[in-house]
Amino acid sequence: MLLSGGRKARILRAPDFGGQVRAVVAAEYERRSDIDVMFELAVRLGLGEAFFEGNVEAALDEMISPLGTTMAELRRQPAGISVTPLWAEPPLWASGR
Repeated sequence: MLLSGGRKARILRAPDFGGQVRAVVAAEYERRSDIDVMFELAVRLGLGEAFFEGNVEAALDEMISPLGTTMAELRRQPAGISVTPLWAEPPLWASGR
């Protein structure tokens, strides 16, 4: 996913690990990420309340809040962080039932 300013980020998903992948090369010219365009369009259409008033960072923080962390914390830890799994038991699909 591209963040504002052409910064690329991807949340790594594993049962007990979270991290962010940084862009190797900066974006050129006035490129904007899809999510930035989508959030700005939503605000212009009067849907800002449902799209965190256009604040992508706040939306990402909300998405990863069950992990007990924020995007700012992920940026401060380039190697990633350990997180508590969201489920205490394996999901049903993992048990073969």
